[in-house]
Amino acid sequence: MTKMEAGFLAVLLLAIFMTMWYIIAKRVNLKRQNELWRILSPNIKKYTQKVGFRRFGSSGFQISFRGKSPLSKVEVTFVLMDRENFLHYILQKASGKRDEVYLKASFLCNPDFRLSSAGDGLKPLEFGSLGDLKLFSDDSSRAARILLNNEIRGLLGRMKVKGISISREEPHLIVRCNVEDDTIKLLIPLAEKIASACCPSDRKDHSLSP
Repeated sequence: MTKMEAGFLAVLLLAIFMTMWYIIAKRVNLKRQNELWRILSPNIKKYTQKVGFRRFGSSGFQISFRGKSPLSKVEVTFVLMDRENFLHYILQKASGKRDEVYLKASFLCNPDFRLSSAGDGLKPLEFGSLGDLKLFSDDSSRAARILLNNEIRGLLGRMKVKGISISREEPHLIVRCNVEDDTIKLLIPLAEKIASACCPSDRKDHSLSP
């Protein structure tokens, strides 16, 4: 076999490998989406039988629905790893990246403070940390209402939150986590608990808007 023939064969085998990888990985991601929906859907049934649904190819999907007190709207987005792209997937694995889920929720009130894991010019909280995640706020006493609540702190700890934001603007709550079965089951309960703590009067109060 000549060098040219060997090179052609190598390219052909690589093309076949990449094609087969893409087909199998795409099926894996689509199957993963079905599994995630199966885990999440029982937590939504008490709110509604009708949800908005958007699929982002095989890379993820988003559901949204109207909530009930103390929530007005909930959106859950799953972003899966780029398994179809072999090289990108290997890089993602090497960097420790995993499938992620984003929770966005609007409340029946506008929270009267801000809390964030990103800083954004807010003051660091002495008591505000979730593992390695540092938290910041513009009102430590109101932030304590959330962070020192045993039920909320317990849920946040079990979910291994990677990012969180509570703001006066909708969506009032944004949470980012790695995808785990237990985490998915706790998303809606977490939104309910935080909304209840932020809106004890359980009514929309536009006077709290900035």
